[in-house]
Amino acid sequence: MPTDRFPADPVGARAARRFARQALWDLGPVAEVAELLVSELATNVVRHATTPFTVDVNPGDPVRVVVSDGVGVDLQATAAAPDDTSGRGLLILDSLAHRWGVERTDAGKRVWFELRRDAVPWGS
Repeated sequence: MPTDRFPADPVGARAARRFARQALWDLGPVAEVAELLVSELATNVVRHATTPFTVDVNPGDPVRVVVSDGVGVDLQATAAAPDDTSGRGLLILDSLAHRWGVERTDAGKRVWFELRRDAVPWGS
């Protein structure tokens, strides 16, 4: 299972997206969805947790991705106004992932999601 650690800054978020995409490159649309969801979760870490984070990718079926950070605070969805430029990450996660959840750890939390290979919202 590919795993990598990233700094809590925009460069780290960008690198995490690339890492997820490369780990799943042969899965086409599934890789695209995973890249988008990792982008949302990594951005949450950079904006709110501000700790280094890890991304674990399991390319099985279902594909499972875990983003871990050093803050044990639960995630909270916000009600973004139509013209807000942020605040929709968890809604996107909830819409595109087959399943997802949050687990507290001694070191912080893990946010995980699963994607079924046969049920991506676009492509084939």
